[in-house]
Amino acid sequence: MDNQNSGSAIKPIIVIIRSGGFDVERGGSAGDTMELYGSSEKNARIDIKDQTQMLATTEANEFGGWKVLLNDLAKGEHRFVAGAQATGIVSEEYSVNNLAPPQ
Repeated sequence: MDNQNSGSAIKPIIVIIRSGGFDVERGGSAGDTMELYGSSEKNARIDIKDQTQMLATTEANEFGGWKVLLNDLAKGEHRFVAGAQATGIVSEEYSVNNLAPPQ
């Protein structure tokens, strides 16, 4: 997956979501606590949203890696995106369902 845009900015990516110690694939089921792991430009401030609702802000490290812990998420479908504050560039959506913990 190429995370380069037409300019020099790097598009943020949600690489994986973990819940209950398990990786959750896109469209998979997760518990109400999820860890999102991603990549972006180094030291970038990243906003995490569920559709249009702002959930958290984190900062990428010197290599561009970042993670954020989300607690007490409501039951139902979640459509997460990560957006770089400086550029406004947003990741592709990563959808998961909080219906049951992973097996």
